[in-house]
Amino acid sequence: MEKHSALLTVNLDAIAENYRICGDLSGGARAAAVVKADAYGLGCAEIAPTLHAAGCRDFFVATLGEALALRETLPSARIYLLDGLPSGAAEACREASLLPCLGSVEEIREWRRLCRKSAAALPAAWHMDSGMNRLGLDKDALRYLANHPDLAEPRPALLMSHFACADLPDHPMTAAQEKRFDDMRESLGMADVPASMANTAALIRGAGLHALTRPGVGLYGGDPFLRDNAESPFRSVLRFESSLTQIRRVSEGETIGYGADYKASSAMRIGVAPVGYADGLARSLWRNPAAPRGETLTARIEGRDAPILGRISMDMITIDLSALPEKAARRGTAVELLGETRTINDWARFSATIPHAILTGLRADALGKRAAKRYISSLSLEHARAD
Repeated sequence: MEKHSALLTVNLDAIAENYRICGDLSGGARAAAVVKADAYGLGCAEIAPTLHAAGCRDFFVATLGEALALRETLPSARIYLLDGLPSGAAEACREASLLPCLGSVEEIREWRRLCRKSAAALPAAWHMDSGMNRLGLDKDALRYLANHPDLAEPRPALLMSHFACADLPDHPMTAAQEKRFDDMRESLGMADVPASMANTAALIRGAGLHALTRPGVGLYGGDPFLRDNAESPFRSVLRFESSLTQIRRVSEGETIGYGADYKASSAMRIGVAPVGYADGLARSLWRNPAAPRGETLTARIEGRDAPILGRISMDMITIDLSALPEKAARRGTAVELLGETRTINDWARFSATIPHAILTGLRADALGKRAAKRYISSLSLEHARAD
């Protein structure tokens, strides 16, 4: 780690295990994998082959660029384009054997024209808006399609929708959306077409388990309900480490960091680690009034928890070493910020956000050259990449 301020380790075996867990939660449905945003920032080129080796054959991405890159990695997988069909991109989708999630009459018309031109029933999904009011076919579009049955040829390979509140326990909108989705499918005479609705939160709740489920954040160790390791069904997949660059002594009454927000109530020993919000540690982690009372954000040093003090700055954090023996924390001592005992769900809870945001904040391009990144697995990467 000499050239780098930190090391991010991604456990590919844990991701494969989380996929198997999602498969079990899916009941009789088949589990896909959502790998948009570069597999939530962790590296799609490495993670998608791992998921494929674990048995996944259906992958969802957001953009055409992501889909084309994934096709290079997985030549035989089914790749769905969640953002729909970009204008003029139908031919590119055909050439790469992509399945756009068509969310408007215009997109369906464009795809149908391509099918006629190609003299082939090219597969695509239809995205229905069951209440989120973002993308998807609304009630007016469905009424139009019902009156123009020729637009339903070829029939979609998949009907999908998206939950708005699955991560809010007992929210009535989840059941209402599921019923609305089923009614929409029935209104088109397509109740027999395979359907997909469940994300990770819905999987945990047992909602929207149709033919195909779409777990995302759970694959990467994120729990939509921000539960700790003892309660969450998913394994932690990340380890994020740095080291101490300096040890300092602070007198009673002195302050630490920007804003002088932390004031020492007694003499203490602190350590400085060269990581900050430029490395994915959200600035809001330092003090969140929504965090459980008495819970303090900590780092792990020599098997002990050490509180992080004061504001997180761009390049540094300060850590309370007072409870550690002098020999346990010296210049160069390793500091674990994420691991088995402190997870992305803890970080999300502290910074009043969701684990999705924590993961994408640790993405490779955000880390730049300051942090090293490695993947560990019991399988070789070459083997995991095989189709």
